Amino acid sequence: MKIFNVDMGNISEVNSLVKSMPSIVRYHSKNCGHCLAMKDDWKKVESEVKDKSTNMILISIEPEILDKFEGHNSIMGYPTILKLSLGEKEKEYEGDRTTEDILKFIDENSLQNGGKRRKRKSTLKKSAKRRTKKKTNRRKKRSRKSIKKIY
Repeated sequence: MKIFNVDMGNISEVNSLVKSMPSIVRYHSKNCGHCLAMKDDWKKVESEVKDKSTNMILISIEPEILDKFEGHNSIMGYPTILKLSLGEKEKEYEGDRTTEDILKFIDENSLQNGGKRRKRKSTLKKSAKRRTKKKTNRRKKRSRKSIKKIY
């Protein structure tokens, strides 16, 4: 996996690659406390993935270069990690800012094994079912309490 810390010296190379390859991009700022706290974990992520053989690039970009970046560049806050496909936003990372969780996101979103995409377990449906069950149980408890009050 190719890794880039974008600056004025390599912005043209990064721009040409981001349009042709899937990318994981970390948007960060030197003045952001969350970004500084995440810095060590991101370094560990870089060292873990540098030897992986995927057709993906890992990019770290700061706001000063963002206007010259030809990939997705409308960011609401820092740090933001996105998966870009052909320069366009495909997916936003919403997990913890830990090495393990970021590596899991990269693995889930990288093309491996001859271009076959790894299937991701759908946790969204399960969590939605859990929330619905909890709401239903709360409603039942409330209705039982109101019935007891009447009698």
